[in-house]
Amino acid sequence: MFKLQVINLWTSVSFYGVAFVFWVVHSYWYKPILLRFSNYSGIIGFVFHTIALILRWIEVNHGPYHNFYEVLISDMWVALLFFGILSYKLPELKNGALIVYPLAMVVIAYAVFQTPQQTELPPSYATYWLTIHVLFAKLSYGSCLLSAVAAALYLRERKEIFEKWQYRLAGIGFFNLAVMIASGAVWAYKAWGRFWGWDPIETWALISWLVYALYLHLWRTQNWRGTKSAWLAIISFLFVILAFFCLKFLYPSVHENLSI
Repeated sequence: MFKLQVINLWTSVSFYGVAFVFWVVHSYWYKPILLRFSNYSGIIGFVFHTIALILRWIEVNHGPYHNFYEVLISDMWVALLFFGILSYKLPELKNGALIVYPLAMVVIAYAVFQTPQQTELPPSYATYWLTIHVLFAKLSYGSCLLSAVAAALYLRERKEIFEKWQYRLAGIGFFNLAVMIASGAVWAYKAWGRFWGWDPIETWALISWLVYALYLHLWRTQNWRGTKSAWLAIISFLFVILAFFCLKFLYPSVHENLSI
């Protein structure tokens, strides 16, 4: 079944690539038909992406969060879902396709070259607190990514609408990170008898949350706007990337068997 997942994932990468190319050409020629082709290609790619996720869920009989392969394809799926919904509600954000589609191609392609093991979840994972923790981790990634995308669009086009959505999505990401950290602490207490252990990933997740708190504080009380606010939103997202994806390669962590 893994081979079938790979076929669907490579197909999704291909359609995301086609969607990106159509969007790039449209950004120069402004042909409505090119925009429609880009949208249709992105939707088809998302369908194949979804099929791959469903196949993985069926194969391992649990949600896609137990190894790096699963977290990469599922986190990117959530981010693309967020992007699709927001783009439908706010057409100006469709320009984010220039960032989101190439990112999806890179992330999924990297995931395909992983060698995931099919393992049973330990009994300590059989709790709804873990479900909440993982769900809000994925929501955090999606909302923080799109905040950074809106910030990048603001730096490129200087439109106020992007600045507003950069702030709103950062606020949503801040809330999601808070729920992720709190639910993770409760689950850790039930699994290991302690709420907090200064594990590298949980520590840097807390730091990421504090960085977003700083961003929101500066926006609300110090009137940080414009370029410096956009760059801080992007830097804040880089802290999330570090916490979620990079530290596992640098330090041992209890999260090694639970990718978030």
